[in-house]
Amino acid sequence: MIEQLQDWIEKYRAALLETRPDKLSERIQEASMAIKVRERELQTKTVNAADWQVLEDARNTLNVLRRNDG
Repeated sequence: MIEQLQDWIEKYRAALLETRPDKLSERIQEASMAIKVRERELQTKTVNAADWQVLEDARNTLNVLRRNDG
């Protein structure tokens, strides 16, 4: 569980901090996939709304980055 939590956060941060335009799309994709993995994990557990909200906010931010990429 901790590994998936750290994985999505690390990949999300990498996307946010990516400065090379040729790598941004790849970083966004990696972060999006890691968020999906975390969401699947949370579906099997009892979690509070804040856990889901953090993932939704991150997904929305990645969508903004994706739209501005290119």
